[in-house]
Amino acid sequence: MNNKLVNVSVNVTMDSREIAELTGKQHKNVLSDIRKQLDEQGIGRLKYEQSYMNSQNKSQPCYRLNKKQTLILISGYSMPLRAKIIDRLEYLENQNKPEPPTQLQLAEQVVELLKQQEIDKPKIDYANAITGTINPCSIREWVNSLKSDLGLQVGERQVIKYLIEKKYVYRDKKNNLRYFAGREELFNLVPIVVATSKGNKEYFQLKITGQGQLLIGDKVVKRFNK
Repeated sequence: MNNKLVNVSVNVTMDSREIAELTGKQHKNVLSDIRKQLDEQGIGRLKYEQSYMNSQNKSQPCYRLNKKQTLILISGYSMPLRAKIIDRLEYLENQNKPEPPTQLQLAEQVVELLKQQEIDKPKIDYANAITGTINPCSIREWVNSLKSDLGLQVGERQVIKYLIEKKYVYRDKKNNLRYFAGREELFNLVPIVVATSKGNKEYFQLKITGQGQLLIGDKVVKRFNK
């Protein structure tokens, strides 16, 4: 079913590389400004931190800021530079803002949703379970839930291969899973501390968010359960 109830709210974000390009600043200086402002606000950098592959196929850091953090960042920039960023934010908001549906369209969509409920009941139950999940889960936990709830017929390795193929995630030089820039609503990195003979060791584990589980889960099942 293609009809969806439309949410007219728009959440725009800006990548640190785009900010650097618009303002004429070096990206490394923009990164420094962002880290300083997040530290001063007591906000963990991981909330906005991402990575991308440069022309040498090397993983490099970047940040994707929401509108509030973008405006805080440019408050210290000159007036012409602030104007460029604000113009860009307004453009993004206007580009992404959907046309509000008519009352008739809303009524038709509700009827279609009700018709589909019995057909999609297993998927609805799965979606409700995911919606109620507070914390993201590991890829392995997610795959196990797809097996039990939606009858997925493959294992973790095949699903990871699919995620890499579809450019959701990639493996860095140390073979760790990382998500591509622009996928921050679907995945995040969670610090994990492991006790070893040489003391505690911290690493970051890729986890899939509730939204990621909901948006990608059905695609994975359709891909493998043919």
